[in-house]
Amino acid sequence: MECATAIAELARTPVPDVVKRAYNGIPIEFGREYLVPSIFDPRLLTTVPIAVAKAAMNSGVARIRIDDWDEYKYELKSRISHTHF
Repeated sequence: MECATAIAELARTPVPDVVKRAYNGIPIEFGREYLVPSIFDPRLLTTVPIAVAKAAMNSGVARIRIDDWDEYKYELKSRISHTHF
């Protein structure tokens, strides 16, 4: 549920330029034609794992506790190209 909520919230935020470039500059914004973030949206790579990790910790199924969410986000970003952020 947290994953779906995170994706829905992300879809309502302004679309980054990297996604617009992937669609040849076509204006993209939340609405009937854009309900979920594009697969080209690099924010998915941090937003979804953080939401899932928090839900796992809150439910008690997480094996590892994350205390520094900024560090965790930085670690996730470091796994992909820095040109997208």
